[in-house]
Amino acid sequence: MASGRVLLRRQTELMKQSIADGRVGIAGFGAIGRAFAARWADHDVSPVVFDIDPAARTAAAEAGLPVVESIVALAERCEIISLIVRTDADVLDVVNTLITGTSVTGAPTNDVTGLRALIVHSTVTPDTVRYAAEVLSTLDVIVIDACPTEIPSAVRTGAYAMLVGGADDDVAALTPYLRGLADDVRHLGALGAGSVTKMAKNLQIAADRILVHELLDICLAAGVDPTDFLDMLRDTGYGSSRPVAQYWESVFNPDTGSTWPAMGSNLFQKDVPLATEFAADVGVATPMLRALAASCAALVDEATRR
Repeated sequence: MASGRVLLRRQTELMKQSIADGRVGIAGFGAIGRAFAARWADHDVSPVVFDIDPAARTAAAEAGLPVVESIVALAERCEIISLIVRTDADVLDVVNTLITGTSVTGAPTNDVTGLRALIVHSTVTPDTVRYAAEVLSTLDVIVIDACPTEIPSAVRTGAYAMLVGGADDDVAALTPYLRGLADDVRHLGALGAGSVTKMAKNLQIAADRILVHELLDICLAAGVDPTDFLDMLRDTGYGSSRPVAQYWESVFNPDTGSTWPAMGSNLFQKDVPLATEFAADVGVATPMLRALAASCAALVDEATRR
């Protein structure tokens, strides 16, 4: 019996051969799908495309890409498929169609498909990714999640990170494929870890923008020019004024099993409550700032009782 290392090497070589033979597909030819296709063009690979929208299929054909009329037909043509759809329901629809659909020849899908791997690039719940993996395992299809961190223009250049979840051997076998799309491939854990990490990153981005929106309202109410404030945020990123991700080792210590931040002597106990009270005094609605103040107070209270 072949060792695990030999089997992994064989699987990796098969994936590399799939790329070399152009047996790669894109399901979902939106902005990210188009960026992926452009990345493959840089490697002289012409992916096969399917999209549920006829206009998107037409756009792919006009770009010179081979196009098929169904996800089942894509699975017949391709050994690796990048799935880029919008919602959990869309992912489930693709998976269930692959299981229950029939091929263009009328044969059951699992008798004709050459599909080896489905890569879920959509930002969806980990349960959806795990369901896809469980269901498609009956067809001997590998499933991993691999979420891009950037907007399409950055994806087009490859200058972004791919956040990956999946079994070690599956991710290792598909890493050559992922490196064809992204310069930075980060395996973050078991199946679903890429999706969870991408959701968390999106929340951090959204929270930052909404909080800055509220801070701009406070500045306006107090007579501070919003542009000057934004320039200050951009230009004064020194020390602890930097985004916390740039110096997280000084704020968090997850090795202890705790996610608690270092609170500082004034930040949580004085500065945040002071800013919240000032916003109320000048008549600015700041729901996120109030929620932040409540969270700070709860953390301080818990720390005091420990």
